[in-house]
Amino acid sequence: MTTPTAVVARHVNRDLPGRPTRRPSSAVDFDALLREHHSDESWPETEASVDELARRGGDLVVGLSNQNTRVPGLRRVLDRLAHHPGDTWQERWLNSGQENDYKQRLDVSGDKQSNTHGLHLLLVLGAVRPSYGWLKANQFKTWHHILQLRDPGGYACLERAFEALGRSLYDNRAASVVLAHVSCRTGKTVSEITGDDLLAYQYAMKSFRLRGVKVKVAGIHHAWDCLKHMGTIDHDADTLRLAQLQGQRTPTELVDQHQIESDHIREGLVRYLRAREGRLDYSSLRSLSANLCGLFWSDVEKHNPGIDTLSLSEDAAADWRRRLAVKADGTERRSRFNVMMQVRAMYLDIATWALSDASWLPWVAPAPVTDADVAGNGKAQKEAKARSHQRTRERAPEVDRLLQATEARLRSTTSALAAAAELAKGDELERDGLRYRRIGSSRVMLRPAGAVDQKSDIDLSSEEDEAFWAWATVHLLHQTGLRIEELVELDQFSIQRFKHPKTGEIIPLLHVYPSKSSSERLLAASPELVHVLARIVHRLRQPDGSLPLTVRWDTQEKRTQPAAPLLFQRYRARWKAMSYQYIYGLMDKAGEWARLSRSNGEPLKFRPHDMRRIFATDAQSSGVPIHVIAALLGHESIETTGIYAATYPEEVIRAHNNFIAHRRASSPQPEQREITDEEWNEFQQHFVERKLSLGTCGRAWGASCEHEHACVRCSLLRPDPAALERFIEIRDNISERIEEAREKGWLGEVEGLEVTLFAAEDKIRRMTQLAAEPSGPTQLGMPSVRPNAG
Repeated sequence: MTTPTAVVARHVNRDLPGRPTRRPSSAVDFDALLREHHSDESWPETEASVDELARRGGDLVVGLSNQNTRVPGLRRVLDRLAHHPGDTWQERWLNSGQENDYKQRLDVSGDKQSNTHGLHLLLVLGAVRPSYGWLKANQFKTWHHILQLRDPGGYACLERAFEALGRSLYDNRAASVVLAHVSCRTGKTVSEITGDDLLAYQYAMKSFRLRGVKVKVAGIHHAWDCLKHMGTIDHDADTLRLAQLQGQRTPTELVDQHQIESDHIREGLVRYLRAREGRLDYSSLRSLSANLCGLFWSDVEKHNPGIDTLSLSEDAAADWRRRLAVKADGTERRSRFNVMMQVRAMYLDIATWALSDASWLPWVAPAPVTDADVAGNGKAQKEAKARSHQRTRERAPEVDRLLQATEARLRSTTSALAAAAELAKGDELERDGLRYRRIGSSRVMLRPAGAVDQKSDIDLSSEEDEAFWAWATVHLLHQTGLRIEELVELDQFSIQRFKHPKTGEIIPLLHVYPSKSSSERLLAASPELVHVLARIVHRLRQPDGSLPLTVRWDTQEKRTQPAAPLLFQRYRARWKAMSYQYIYGLMDKAGEWARLSRSNGEPLKFRPHDMRRIFATDAQSSGVPIHVIAALLGHESIETTGIYAATYPEEVIRAHNNFIAHRRASSPQPEQREITDEEWNEFQQHFVERKLSLGTCGRAWGASCEHEHACVRCSLLRPDPAALERFIEIRDNISERIEEAREKGWLGEVEGLEVTLFAAEDKIRRMTQLAAEPSGPTQLGMPSVRPNAG
């Protein structure tokens, strides 16, 4: 089925009354979908008599609770509606004022419960079709019963879909409410509801306010999934989210988004974007349209009504440049030079093209931006580079804490999930000093003992899933420096292997597909990166050995990518590709676990591009040539790489070292003389004497021990994991000595012993962490080489 779309109307002046507004043709016409639901046509049920409706209702309520009160309640509701004008029950319903007073529920005499049952039966019979606002405002508890009575067979299929998708009872009831609303409004059964019906419902709920407050719409995405599983929904999109997303728009549609008043200028902008379209990707074309049409010409028209030429006066051009420099909130617009250069390029392009094509002559005009106006662009770029370097220097020292925090979180959640997964439903365990009982069956969920609601539930499955993907994201970005769009595009075939022709050694490689720069590249996978990739593949692998095929929406190009075995996908009712927002959320969570904060106390947040800059900085600091770093990052120019790496250029460091050597040669000092054999032997002996029973001493050569050989307390001691038992004995002995000193009142000695005890415990903790680190090989499970398409 083709999604209904609006037709692009011819450009008209929006000030003229009664004229339609231009609308992008690729956008879903939600208003048209809603108009189909507000049809004035009649249907048999709304024209039926009271006796006929009562007879049909009597047949439906057989076997239900309160059976004897339902039909009498229906008659009272119909009798009340009969007092209002109209030829059908729908007309009488509208004239009764129900749609204007959502909570009225018909002012009829009699038992309230009986009246409610009668109103429900009225909706089941379909004699009236209330608006979505009325249906949403009256949150009855038996919407799923209404749905079941209207279509028993369809509801049975829906229940089978609930069971297959494995969602919670709350999610299933929420989806039933949505489908019941659509069914009551459209008169359709469950099996007849289409994707357009759900889109119209979603659109109606976005603008609906109850007492001035926006209402929450739950269950609509699950309802879409259920209909897809049932095979009754005939929409091309797999998910509701994909159905709502707008695809690529034409240059005409991009321009019409900004409602340009002048037909002449609008035509020129459309022609210019069409001419540039072939040389730009869609993201760049969209950005160019926003700058030229939004920040430039729409602003000019707003402050110069009636203008119909690209030729601006000096005052108008100066006023526009001044407004461009400041955002609506009063802050500086740092992209102003880029906008001015794009505007200037448009004027120069039109003038150049007019020399060979006279059709461009009507738009030839002097550019409102001169060389002097963009002279500050160089300074702005240097300031941007300085901000980038400062951001990198602020975050680079915290990377280790970020990595360690994700590892610790993953170990904690994995062990907690493993312990709780062994419990049967209803069994209890103790966690953080509290008693919990397991309530989930398909998912491992805990609820505090004695609690009856779900506010304090702990979803251990979600916690472990979140911890794993945060760990995988942070470590993979740290090892590769990938862009976020490259990260979410990785799939099973990105893991390649290369066999050395001479040695036969298998070298794992990470294949990064064309993305931003349209240049693919291969990265040699380090053992740490191989470990991360292996765990991801192991987590996603299906019983048949394959990875799930998932469709991904490209947010930059605004189009759906072909199904692929993506590495960054997770299961939520179905396998879904991870979005940019989810990746950002994972990195924010990792920062919270590491308790990272800035000097002003605000949270220190990492983004994928921060890890990319840190990767470039570490590589350059390690002596990797800058052109090699550019190849690893996929940069077309080493100047871009220089902006990323927050270090001094190599030639500056070399020149400074030469300067220091020259000064030393011109003014030799005693310590700069040649070393003697005795001094060399003494230097070598120093490293022999560093070996201790508890580890290795890290004091500098020629330095004496300033701690009187109190090695347990010394921060320069690097403990040997093999001496762990010896340290435990020392710790226990110190604890006994502290107790003895306290009993005899030797308070001065207690303080010194406590310092030693703290140092011993710290070294035991460090050795325990070293001993716990895995040392064995990791099985990668490499996929086979992708066969040629031909």
